[in-house]
Amino acid sequence: MKKLTILTVLIFLFTACNKEDEQNDDCKNGNYTFPEFESNQTAFDDCDLLNAAYTHYYTPPDFYEESDESRYYENTVSIGIYDNDNPEWIELCTDSLELAHAWSETSAVRSSYYRVITSERETEKFFEFRRVREENQNDVILSRVHKCNYLDRTMYDYFNPDSLLGIYNMRPINIDRGKELAEYLWLNSHLIGKVLSSYIAEKDEYLEHTFYEL
Repeated sequence: MKKLTILTVLIFLFTACNKEDEQNDDCKNGNYTFPEFESNQTAFDDCDLLNAAYTHYYTPPDFYEESDESRYYENTVSIGIYDNDNPEWIELCTDSLELAHAWSETSAVRSSYYRVITSERETEKFFEFRRVREENQNDVILSRVHKCNYLDRTMYDYFNPDSLLGIYNMRPINIDRGKELAEYLWLNSHLIGKVLSSYIAEKDEYLEHTFYEL
């Protein structure tokens, strides 16, 4: 069985530009432009980093995309399965729409504000219930539950993280699916950060995905 290994290269932005550089380089004068990177790019100059940091750039053009609305994956804490002596935060999975709906409803009842379901959908990856607080229509949460047939993360505890992020159950495992899975995990696990490049390579017994992240 092939494994997917995810490598993240973090790039920290430190700048020290001399006066001559500032005169000859717009980006170092604060005139930032939206950058364009290759998906497998590994070298970035100062202007690349400044342009990425100080514009609305977020991910490369071919990166996996999601809605901008707040996404929340139901878990052991949100539905009240919690042991104070041994706390765990584990994202749930099921292939039953009824069970996913029940977990979403339990979470909504336990929340500080109850949000009603305004729509729902399912993909190969998850069940999703769009919930809105009636008193504030701008308060929207996409309540989600992983489909076990796609991704099982019940062995990963956010309170005690390990190297095993989950078990991918789609077949066959190939380059395209591996890249989409890695980017899906990144997008739904990062509240901050920008991806400069994202690419995957096939090794003898596993796929290796690399992120260059600012």
